[in-house]
Amino acid sequence: MRRSRTAFRLSTYVAAALTAVALVAPPPLAAKEQFPLALTVKSEAGSAIRDAAVEISVESGEPFRVEGSTDKRGRFLAKLPDFSRVYRFKVTKETFSIFEQSVDFSTQNLVAGSTAELTIELTEDRGPTPEALYNEGVKAIQADDLATAEAKMKAALAINPELAPAWSVLAMLAADAKRWSDALEAADKTLALAPADIAALRARPEALAGLGRKEEADAALDRLAEVDRSPEGARILFNAGADAWQTKNAELAARRFEQALAANPGLYQAHTALAEVKIGGEDLAGALAELDKALALAPKEARIWRRKIEVLKVLGRGDEAAAAEASLAALGG
Repeated sequence: MRRSRTAFRLSTYVAAALTAVALVAPPPLAAKEQFPLALTVKSEAGSAIRDAAVEISVESGEPFRVEGSTDKRGRFLAKLPDFSRVYRFKVTKETFSIFEQSVDFSTQNLVAGSTAELTIELTEDRGPTPEALYNEGVKAIQADDLATAEAKMKAALAINPELAPAWSVLAMLAADAKRWSDALEAADKTLALAPADIAALRARPEALAGLGRKEEADAALDRLAEVDRSPEGARILFNAGADAWQTKNAELAARRFEQALAANPGLYQAHTALAEVKIGGEDLAGALAELDKALALAPKEARIWRRKIEVLKVLGRGDEAAAAEASLAALGG
């Protein structure tokens, strides 16, 4: 009688390769049943892999474990205690990805005396993907390890220079460190790939301002205002308005405060800021309207009430000023 063999393949790519069981009638059994295993380890190109470390253990029942390494033909021979349980295979070799997979021998229709032949294909270790490196960088930011975060983003971009989120993070990190040239370069590369990326749109005007390129920074803020309708975007625009007001640029200040309100209509501070701009331009009626809008959002802000009272008195609207003073007194201010 011929000795029977059962062959099935394991792959790091296709777990479903545990198929195609061909049985030939086994020889007469010896006094003790045997369950031989012949494992072959190959590369993706089909070459035998020598000196690959092999570990085989059983996942349930009576403990069993066997270890060794493949020979020059990539072969590893062993004897299992049975073919009725699930075994865990682990194969490692330098420059290749680690292979780990379970095999349920009970589904393979094997009988004692048969030789279970398995072929494992190892893939070359190509290192982490750019996406994995990016995620590691995000975790580093969460841990406040900004140096590691930057290194991870750069490593990801070395593999995939078109990974826009990684450029975006570099722009943010460089802007935070006031490395304006780096921040601008990263922001521009981000926006070339993802024109609506919010982090890059925020970093770009900051970087341009830091480089002294004021007109470009103003244009970049206008672009941010078009896209970023968030409380954080509103805060950035409000602060830009405050800076413009400090330099006596009333027109630009008003535009920034209005943009801030478009992003966050509940930002009452922008209404009070607009009131100051209008007072500076001697538009007291307009200032009063802005103060009333601010009070509608923040009715308990004594400072706004006091400013309203001042404006009403200048306008000669004494009765309204008195009513406003009563409202302020009711607040304890």
